[in-house]
Amino acid sequence: MWPSGIASCSRETLVPRPLKVWLGASTWRVSPGFPGENELDRLRIEQHMTQDFRVQAAGLLTGRETDAELYFLQQHYRMPTRLLDWTNSPLPALFFAVTANNGSDGELFMMDAYQLSPSQKAVGFEGIATARNAIFEKALHPIFRWQKPDDFPDFIIPVRPDHLDHRMSLQRSCFTFHVPKRHVLTRGENSRCSRFSFPGPPKNT
Repeated sequence: MWPSGIASCSRETLVPRPLKVWLGASTWRVSPGFPGENELDRLRIEQHMTQDFRVQAAGLLTGRETDAELYFLQQHYRMPTRLLDWTNSPLPALFFAVTANNGSDGELFMMDAYQLSPSQKAVGFEGIATARNAIFEKALHPIFRWQKPDDFPDFIIPVRPDHLDHRMSLQRSCFTFHVPKRHVLTRGENSRCSRFSFPGPPKNT
């Protein structure tokens, strides 16, 4: 089971940061947060941001990083990506759910990552990907090789990165990679996804 903890969660679905737009006190609209009128415009901005990251972070890199490793680093440095944070340890998830935004409810999500593939009827993919999985590598091609939105797969991919970064190792990081046709992770994408709430004011006591 993969848990994910959110300190201020007034949304009803699981969406990566750049794929959501705030609408009000208790509603999230599932829409990419990158500027642009359509998926192609948003992908072009994402491609430029990824290219800029490779150039400007060159001093932090070895030059041998794969596309997947670069993408995980972008998430680590809080750049907008299509990745949603998970962990395979409940302790980091609980920490993030209760240690900030005391005025808002915290939430803990739990999912069976192995259930994503059958729930989505994913063709040619099952289980959990690693950074070297061929399907995950190909899923990154629209971003790193300047392809089109139709070149993304049509299912959310669970992926475990190599823990090259110390913080990723401590947090036991895992991710789901979200695509244009499936911005949101609901029980429609994973029938074994549960949600637990922690009331705002007393949640850190």
